[in-house]
Amino acid sequence: MGELVWLAMYLAGWVVLAAALLFFVPRRASRAWATGLLVFVALGNLAPIIGVVVASFSPPRVYLQTEKDGLEFNRDASGKVFGVWVNNPPPEILTYLQSPVDRTWANALATITLTLTALVLWRRVALGPPGMANADVADSPPRSAAGV
Repeated sequence: MGELVWLAMYLAGWVVLAAALLFFVPRRASRAWATGLLVFVALGNLAPIIGVVVASFSPPRVYLQTEKDGLEFNRDASGKVFGVWVNNPPPEILTYLQSPVDRTWANALATITLTLTALVLWRRVALGPPGMANADVADSPPRSAAGV
């Protein structure tokens, strides 16, 4: 039940952020903000992949104990160690290989909320304020001047 409450608070935070963006972002800047939000969403969704790639090039230093971590040493014919099996890896190694379930749900909630916010911001640009000239038609007079 604690995870569900945490996810509800997380979602509420994203909804407050989305509402603040819709309230404070001016209509002229909506398209740029929507694009920025979608870039942010893409980077957020790629974070686990980026983490694995970074960990593969620069793995964390971990102290392993023979008995505790279940190390098995592979030796060649001369007795030199050429490899090690870790049968009981410590939790800090596993964080690079898998993400917790609650983080997956939190990422999904953030993705949905920010994507919907970006769509609303783009829709605001497409609608335009009432009484303004049509931006798609060059040199069109405002509706108030045309008597419409």
